[in-house]
Amino acid sequence: MLQEHTVIEGERLDNITAQHLGDPEQFWRVCDANNAIRPTELTDSPGRRIRITLPEGIQGFKMLKGIHLSIMIGPVVALPVPQSVIEALRSVQVTSSDKGASGFQLSFALSKNSPLNRTLLPAGYFDPPNRVIIVATVNGTPNVLMDGVITRQELSPSNEPGQSTLTITAKTSRA
Repeated sequence: MLQEHTVIEGERLDNITAQHLGDPEQFWRVCDANNAIRPTELTDSPGRRIRITLPEGIQGFKMLKGIHLSIMIGPVVALPVPQSVIEALRSVQVTSSDKGASGFQLSFALSKNSPLNRTLLPAGYFDPPNRVIIVATVNGTPNVLMDGVITRQELSPSNEPGQSTLTITAKTSRA
C-alpha cells in the first residue's frame, strides 16, 4: 500500500487518483485496491478511508516524473478520453482570466476513417454542453487547468488527406 486517503464530501475518484498517482486515468487501480466495482462507491460516503496503491513492479514515485496531460469528457461525469482522442490531439489552448472570460480550445486531426469521425462525432461525444476537464500533471503533482463545458465545435475540412481539423471550444463552468 502506498497510502490511505480520507474522502471528503464532493470528492471524485478521478481527482483523488490524479492527486496521489499523478494520473486521473488510473482510477481503476484504486478501485482494484479497494475491491470496488463502481468508482462512485468509493466516494459516496465522506470520511471513508480508501487505499491508494502503486501497480505491481513500480517502485516509489518514479512513474510520476515529467509532464502528463489528461483530458476527460462526458455529459455529466467526465471520464478519461479514449486513446484515439489523445492520438488525434494537435493543440491545447487555455485562456484564464480573473476579470474576463476563461476557457479553452482543443484541436484534433481528423481523417475520413478516424474513430473521431466515424464513431465519436456521430455519437455526440464533442457536442455542447458536454463537460471537459484538462489536467496537467508535472512531476507527480496534478493541476486542473480548466473544467468547463463545450460551447462550440468547428470542423475545418481539407482537400489533403488527414489534414482536416476538429476544434472544440469550451468555457469554464465557474462563475
